[in-house]
Amino acid sequence: MAARVENLDSLTVGRSVPLVTGVRRQAYSGAGDYQITAGGVLVYAPGVNGDVGLLVRLERDGQTAPLKIPAAAHLRFTPSPDGSRMASVVEGVEQQELRVYDLSTGGFETVDQGFFIGAPSWSPDGRRVAYRKDLSPYREALYLRSLDVPGAPVELLAPATPWLMQPSSYLADDFLLVGSNAQIGGVMVLNPVTGAIDTLDLNAFFVSISPDRRWIAWQAPGALGIQVQPWPALDRRYLIDARGSEPRWQSDTELVYQGASSAGQMTSTTLWRARVTPSTGGSPVTPGVVLHVDPRFRDTPGWSFSIMPGGDVVYLQSPGGGEAQYVRVVPGWVKQMKAAVDQANR
Repeated sequence: MAARVENLDSLTVGRSVPLVTGVRRQAYSGAGDYQITAGGVLVYAPGVNGDVGLLVRLERDGQTAPLKIPAAAHLRFTPSPDGSRMASVVEGVEQQELRVYDLSTGGFETVDQGFFIGAPSWSPDGRRVAYRKDLSPYREALYLRSLDVPGAPVELLAPATPWLMQPSSYLADDFLLVGSNAQIGGVMVLNPVTGAIDTLDLNAFFVSISPDRRWIAWQAPGALGIQVQPWPALDRRYLIDARGSEPRWQSDTELVYQGASSAGQMTSTTLWRARVTPSTGGSPVTPGVVLHVDPRFRDTPGWSFSIMPGGDVVYLQSPGGGEAQYVRVVPGWVKQMKAAVDQANR
């Protein structure tokens, strides 16, 4: 696309014009893989949009299968407690959309829209979802939305703050764990029933509690490394993986996370699994092992995978053939672009 900037002070632009299709992109809302030379030549890599992919299910036996959900720019996604539905934040044309998919049919309902919507977290009964929504840049709040109840009001769980907040474990009606990048206050434990908010002395964004509430795993904002502590004592700390990220519990004793490749290289295509079990002596942590490797695994913003009831892992798989094999060169492209824009704005 191309457009003419008509007022540099207000940055108002004229009518835009489509010029080149099929430019490869690695992120739905990011720039394509192209460059314009000083002489006005366009050089670009043809290809697909790598973030418009399918949600796939990694089963316990290591096999993968696509869910019955259409391909889209899925950003953050969480299955319902009974495994019948999937709440997914999808990048729309103008805004992000919170959709609730029926996993048996692939149909969906859009329940909210906004500039930014965070990862959804289901209530234990599967009738509500909690999520962060940006009201404006640097101002966001936490909401609790009832599903299947037309016209039901949206509840405010936490008022607007400049913090980044991410709901995680929602293990009981009165217990919702929320990660935060706030230096003061850190992780929050919310009671959606009474509205009470407690804070933990943890500075963590990716944080989750094991289903039996015996362990809490977390990752500090802006840094790699997964820590595990006993819950609720928090009196000891164990390092799971110094280069791991995004820990999520697969069961009471199994922790899945993103990590380096088996060769030690940093990558976003490798999932690891570690075990944490009670121990009378020594560390309760069993060293992590590679669980799954997929070159088409997409590292989405926020949580990049989720866990189905029973322990299957769900992640976004990019379309095949996404890697660029060659580039195209268009001489005199800037002149062509200017002429097309001028014609559209007459």
